[in-house]
Amino acid sequence: MSDVLNRWLRYLGVEPHAVQWYVFPERFGKIAFLWSEDQNRGAMLLRILIAQKEIDGLSQDFGKKESSLPRQLEPFYAFIHGLFETGSDTVGGHEPVVSAACGDGAARFIFPIDQIPLHLCPDFQRRTLAQEHRTPPGTVTTYARLAAACGQPRGARAVASALSHNPFPLLIPCHRTVRSDGSLGGYQGGLAMKRWLLEREGVSFLDGARSTNGANHEKPAESGKVHLNSLSFKS
Repeated sequence: MSDVLNRWLRYLGVEPHAVQWYVFPERFGKIAFLWSEDQNRGAMLLRILIAQKEIDGLSQDFGKKESSLPRQLEPFYAFIHGLFETGSDTVGGHEPVVSAACGDGAARFIFPIDQIPLHLCPDFQRRTLAQEHRTPPGTVTTYARLAAACGQPRGARAVASALSHNPFPLLIPCHRTVRSDGSLGGYQGGLAMKRWLLEREGVSFLDGARSTNGANHEKPAESGKVHLNSLSFKS
């Protein structure tokens, strides 16, 4: 089990034997949901994994087979599956969006924040993720701007740490935060996924290369920088 996942479960007070998991394939590999449940509250989403090494170790970490997806988690699955719709000319069943920041197209990239269990997160991380959620699709913010919006103008590194340990990636769109020079920074699912998600939402890159299938960039994802005219003014 990764140190990050181990610390998270200890913070939540959840024993590994109480964790259930479900894995499904998507464009960049696999995605996993971790949850616990009891008779009173049903299934409670604990974490979404998009890092392939963590997902590959689940059966060893928890010593049991994966479970079927509970009804309470179906809205999370439907939203994420829509983000990675494999049709070459559709996004979640809709025609592709040139700029998701314009018109009604943005709604398909936004999961309702009141349905995400952010109460599980520590205070600073919860505030950071809630502020990140306000960054509209088709735009980006920077770690420094996000820190200032959280009331910590010198807290860019703390914000980067909070995002790197985001327990609900894709629901909370931490892929929309980049470095101040426009370079991508980091991402749990890898920089190729981060770039593809931004391009899918309408963010353009200075190198002019574009990913169409999540695998073959004309230039490495690490070298990509977003146009800073894509900056959001909400953060």
